[in-house]
Amino acid sequence: MISRQKKVGSNDPCLCGSGKKYKKCCFASDMHAEQKYADLHRMIDVRQRLMDRHLVPYLSGLVPEDKLKVAMVEFLPNGFPVSQWRPNRELEEEMFEQLFLWLIFSWRSDNCPTERVIAMQYLHDFGKKLTQEERQFIKMACQAHYGFYMVEKVTMDGQIHVQDILLDEDHIVQEHIISCHLQCGDILFCQLLTLHGNAIFHSWFPSILPPRSYADLFDLRNSLQKDFGQPLTASALRDQHYQVLHDAFIRIAFASAVLSELQDICDEELYVYKLYFMLSVDLKTAVQKLLPLTQQKSADAILSQAQRDSEGNLVQVYMHWQQRSNQGQDKWSDMGDIFLKNSSLVAQVETQELADRFRFLVENYLDGQVVYDGMKKTSCDQSESEYE
Repeated sequence: MISRQKKVGSNDPCLCGSGKKYKKCCFASDMHAEQKYADLHRMIDVRQRLMDRHLVPYLSGLVPEDKLKVAMVEFLPNGFPVSQWRPNRELEEEMFEQLFLWLIFSWRSDNCPTERVIAMQYLHDFGKKLTQEERQFIKMACQAHYGFYMVEKVTMDGQIHVQDILLDEDHIVQEHIISCHLQCGDILFCQLLTLHGNAIFHSWFPSILPPRSYADLFDLRNSLQKDFGQPLTASALRDQHYQVLHDAFIRIAFASAVLSELQDICDEELYVYKLYFMLSVDLKTAVQKLLPLTQQKSADAILSQAQRDSEGNLVQVYMHWQQRSNQGQDKWSDMGDIFLKNSSLVAQVETQELADRFRFLVENYLDGQVVYDGMKKTSCDQSESEYE
């Protein structure tokens, strides 16, 4: 949405510089954007009103304090590494707000007679006290699923472009609170609420996963799809897989914290190198030609785990770059991760030497069918520098 510093008349020249009158240029798009923005703010206001006037007091009266303490540990275990992206006091307040959102809209208490979440139990018992807008919000929030969202772009006006890693969906989130703390590659474990194509963060866990977590989450998605027997859905993530997702988040967050501590001890900065290539060959052929980079003898094992569209066409493929270890013929070392999607290939390694070696190997195996498109060097503190 364009932010205009002064009121523009309908017959005035448009501020975009086109030379046209405002009413014949950006007026319609600005009005549409402002309406969507107003709708999102109204949704946030409805949530706050529900929490303050209805749901938090209801939770406090329904669930004993000792059970709330147990639920807090379920939300975040003792010693959990919280991301310090705010002053400590603000961070503590934010954690409590997110805890209450999780307790009310996601946690299932045995104090509810039908094992509903708290919000749905309140809707059942006291729904007549609420406005239609408030009732609709509760239903929408209780239908939301937790997922892993990778930040792809952050704009100056607070828009965050994210990818749902598990469902492979793109969203635009309108968020002014944490957008200044996020960078490309950051991964959040959270819920989104979508209205008219735009979304807000509804509830998130207060720790940001680093970009290197993507490989673990890609493996998690493949494992869930294999168990589920079909492509994942939002309802399946919400109703069947939430505990698996939560456990994975806790495990990865703790592992990332340990790695950061090791970095501090060694006083040596660690990096992730991402190499980008454009393919002029289909994904199946690319996998077959890159097979020597893995320990697999056939491409079938890799392709069986790949993501496909409704017609069975390959959409995305993940591969481990592995090399036989000098410790024995049956020992293999992990060198990096390879992602193939549509007509692109992205590789992720941890040293400049591995990056150079991978580029050499790929350009040889895909001779004439791949074009190098640059590299990003990302440190563990998420700072990025780009090379062409």
